[in-house]
Amino acid sequence: MSSNPNYKAELVGVFGHPVAENPTVVMQEAGFQALQLNWRYLTIEVLPQDLQDAKVDPKGKKVLVLGAGGAARSITVELALAGAQKITIVNRSAERGKVLTELINTKTPAKASFIAWNGTYSIPEDTDILVNATSIGLAPLSCEKPDVDYGSILPGMLVCDVIPAPMTPFLKEAQKRGAKTLDGLGMLVYQGAIGFKLWTGLEAPVEAMYRALSKAFNIE
Repeated sequence: MSSNPNYKAELVGVFGHPVAENPTVVMQEAGFQALQLNWRYLTIEVLPQDLQDAKVDPKGKKVLVLGAGGAARSITVELALAGAQKITIVNRSAERGKVLTELINTKTPAKASFIAWNGTYSIPEDTDILVNATSIGLAPLSCEKPDVDYGSILPGMLVCDVIPAPMTPFLKEAQKRGAKTLDGLGMLVYQGAIGFKLWTGLEAPVEAMYRALSKAFNIE
C-alpha cells in the first residue's frame, strides 16, 4: 500500500547583493533532485539599504551583541555587511562565541572580537549599538533580563532586543538611562517589510503590520 502523496515543497535560499552571478542554486537544486527532495532554492537580491530600520544606521558603528546563537549570527552578519566597524560578541559559551567571531572576521569587512561572559558584564562606553540576541526575556523568562551592568548603558547608545515584545525588562532598564531603544516587534516588522516588497513590488504598510503583530501578541 503506497503512502499518501505529499505536494508540499520546501523553500530555501539566499538573500544578498550582488547575487546574479551566484551559482549556488545550480549545486543545491542538483542535490535536491539527486535525493528526490521536493525542495527549491531561491536566489533573491536585497540591497544593503533594504536590511535596516530608519533608527539603525550601522555604518562605522561599534556594536556589542549579547549571545552567539542563531539570532546573533544573523544580526551580526547583517550589521557587518551593512558597514559596522567593530562587532564584539559576548557569550557564555567560548566555543560558540569564537566560531561566530571567526565567521565575521573571515567573511565580512568588519572586525570582530569575542569576550567571555562570566558574571555581570559592563558595557564599554564607546559602544554605539547594544543588542540582546539571547532568549532572556522570552517566556518563561519574560521577567528576567541579561546580566549586565545597566549603569554602564549611556544615553548615546541604541539598545535593541530580539525578544518580540514592545518593552522588555532589558529595554526598560536602557530607557531609564536615556538610551534609544528598538524592540523585537519592530525588528520583526521591518524584516517582514523586506519580504512584502520583494513579493509584491509595493512598499509595505509598516504601521498596519506593526498593529497586527502587536494584536497577535496581545499588546495594546
